[in-house]
Amino acid sequence: MTTPALPVLDPTAAAIDVGSEQLHVSIAGGPPKIFGTTTGQLHALRNWLKESGARTVAMEATGIYWLCPYEVLEQAGLEVVVVNGKYVKNLPGRKTDMKACQWQATLHAHGLLKPGFVPPEHIRRLQDYLRPLLEEGIDQLVLGCTHFPFLIPVLSEIVGPQVEIVDPSPAVARQTGRVIAAQRNAPGRAGQVTYFTSGDAERFHRLAERLVDEPIAREQVHIVRWVGDEVVLGT
Repeated sequence: MTTPALPVLDPTAAAIDVGSEQLHVSIAGGPPKIFGTTTGQLHALRNWLKESGARTVAMEATGIYWLCPYEVLEQAGLEVVVVNGKYVKNLPGRKTDMKACQWQATLHAHGLLKPGFVPPEHIRRLQDYLRPLLEEGIDQLVLGCTHFPFLIPVLSEIVGPQVEIVDPSPAVARQTGRVIAAQRNAPGRAGQVTYFTSGDAERFHRLAERLVDEPIAREQVHIVRWVGDEVVLGT
């Protein structure tokens, strides 16, 4: 009994085998075409796919290397499907002489690839910022702003357990407390504390009073706004 061939749902479906320096691309299982990973090469890839009539492209989420081609192709209006590599490898029927991009493109043309989870744009942007550091093989990441600790759970997922995240905010808070205490207790010197926030002043006022466990006068809280290249203070 002859097994019926699977129908081709999209004869222009493409797939990319993503590497750190090269991108191997196939359309519907056709001969691979190789592109680099520079911005110019990513634009050449985008143009080639659009000229070939491709509307959808599949790729595996390989480390952080898929992020740049994903964004370039997504911005060009192509549907980019990020797939799980283990799922692709477990599908039967691959010929021994087929390149990975040809196999993925064949599966994609038959509608057999399941899209995986793609992080939201702001997480992808953070991954993009961290990519050069990870490529340099860093083993520590020191957070330089007081609001960065809020990102520690996300940063930990991106950099992995091999990178230690150093959060200096507790030490900064302790030193700030010591300075404020010294100013208040200085003989013959009346200290004053002024608070600055770029957010909602009323909400900050409520949270700050709970944090310092003492009343804060409303006029002690100032709003900070950027106007062009200048910082403007308000109340």
